Amino acid sequence: MQAVSSSSYSKQKELKFAYDYDQGFSKLISIVQAPVVDFDKTTRPLANTYIDPVLHNAEFLEDQKMRLEFDIEKLRKHNEQLKIQKRDLKKLIVQQNLGEVGRLQAQVLYSQTKAEELGQMRQDAIDNAHKIEELKDVTHNDIIDSLKHEIKLLKMEVTNLTTKLQSNDKKLKFINDKREEMIYSELYDTIEHQKRKIQKLKVKLKSEVSRHQDLKDELRSIGPIQSLSLNVIIELKKKLKYATKRYKRAKEEYIMERSAQINDIKVAEELMIRVKEEKELNQNNTTITITNLPPTISTQLLRMLFETCGVIESISISSEVNSKEVSAEISYQTHEQAVAAMKTFDGKDLDDNHKIHIEWYQKKVK
Repeated sequence: MQAVSSSSYSKQKELKFAYDYDQGFSKLISIVQAPVVDFDKTTRPLANTYIDPVLHNAEFLEDQKMRLEFDIEKLRKHNEQLKIQKRDLKKLIVQQNLGEVGRLQAQVLYSQTKAEELGQMRQDAIDNAHKIEELKDVTHNDIIDSLKHEIKLLKMEVTNLTTKLQSNDKKLKFINDKREEMIYSELYDTIEHQKRKIQKLKVKLKSEVSRHQDLKDELRSIGPIQSLSLNVIIELKKKLKYATKRYKRAKEEYIMERSAQINDIKVAEELMIRVKEEKELNQNNTTITITNLPPTISTQLLRMLFETCGVIESISISSEVNSKEVSAEISYQTHEQAVAAMKTFDGKDLDDNHKIHIEWYQKKVK
């Protein structure tokens, strides 16, 4: 309504301006055509009456023109903004449409996947139904008979396996017994053979005095030799016998004197030195210690080996913790039997890696 009133007002002003313009122009023509008169008296009042409104209206129109141009520029800028907004709106609509299209495509793809899964489930259900129909054709009694037959076969297999295991255990036990028997027999034969050789050698040595090298060659047939010392009894003359006895007696006296000097010396409180001869220490000892034995040694094997030298009262085998060294203690009835065992088996080879060593058993001082 305001725009309509402004337009009507402008129209009225334009009509009035046109009317005033026509009237003023007519008056000017009549004045120009009239005889010359005094300007101040005639022309100025007319100019004030008709020309001034025309000039005033011209200024008004110029002002209206400027306002219209300003409004036109404003409308043009507003139109450009509307175009930009329209373009942005189109982009937004396109983006929204694309997002909606993508969402719809995803929904369609999901629906297709679900449809395929449902189709597969339907096919599986149909297959299961066919299998159930096929199983219905088999009677319950047939299934039970089949299971009973399988159980019977399994029982027969278990019985056969048990029989085979028992037979294998018997065979294994027989083989182990035979193996131990063969080992013991071989060791016994070896020991008896060595004893016979030693007996023959003793007889030979008693019959005649052999040279050192001949004796060494003879002993090599029994086993490897580390060292050999030969003591030969020589019949000395009286003077030489007397000198030898005096030398031995002087040597023994010197040793006894030196031993007596340190005997019963008090080293500390309740600690004294006692000097005894080695023969005196071991003269009643009946127990020997055997070292460097194989880890698989047994008391049966030791008894079979060492009872050839006398009656054994006890055998004990011991080994160090976290070590492969094995030792044994054997006790005889008499000291002489223990001495015979030391002389017979000290330095002997039980196998390729174990050469036994024998010494007198000594109690460990705590």
